[in-house]
Amino acid sequence: MKKLTGLEWTEVVRSIRGRSNVPNFRGVTLLHYTGKWKAQINRQGVVHSLGHFDNQEQAAATFDKAALYMEFKGGPAAKLNFPSDDYEEDMEELAGLDWDEVVQLLRGRSKSSKFRGVYLDQDRGKWIARIRRQGVECSLGLFADQEQAAATYDKAALYIELKGGPAAKPNFPSDGYEEDLEELAGLGWTEVLRLLRGRSTSSKFRGVSLDEGKWKAGIRRRGVNYHLGSHANEEQAAAVYDKAALY
Repeated sequence: MKKLTGLEWTEVVRSIRGRSNVPNFRGVTLLHYTGKWKAQINRQGVVHSLGHFDNQEQAAATFDKAALYMEFKGGPAAKLNFPSDDYEEDMEELAGLDWDEVVQLLRGRSKSSKFRGVYLDQDRGKWIARIRRQGVECSLGLFADQEQAAATYDKAALYIELKGGPAAKPNFPSDGYEEDLEELAGLGWTEVLRLLRGRSTSSKFRGVSLDEGKWKAGIRRRGVNYHLGSHANEEQAAAVYDKAALY
């Protein structure tokens, strides 16, 4: 207490935060004003921000991916927070990208989910499921909650394994998908994508989502989501969104 005597309240708060929230990982910094953990890395003398995260572990993993990418491209040996084996799939995804694309991809996932293959679409306020197959990242649709998106990822991953691809690492126990795999087994990849996407809440139009059989239009303005009504078809909902966006 003696060390705090004579300080202003803001100085006390800053001092206490500084003691209790010291980053435990390489490449991670606490942003006191937001409470978020920032991942960053130095490349060729320039510090690059890799995104803001809710916890240190997510930020640390993001740093690791960037460091391994740099090593893969001929840079210095990566000094990681976690074992490099954890990032084999990530490295396959990043290997064909240039540095700017890597930074953009990692930043875009700073609002990531606790589930594999699930990310937040901040513009729409929905969770998007994605999976990588034969070097191509495929969207599996937009969902109202993380669990739906995670289950969709699992089905796609198990289908890929069934067809001779790499072993799936599902979010939930694989025996919960036996009926789904029976349905998907006789389909081609394009048909699987169409089927899984059709069960999501996504639309081909911006600002439009499926809700209980109706197409809902919505827009985000100044950090607030606004419902613009429910419509019989996607085109009507898309036109309503356009009017609001143009305003």
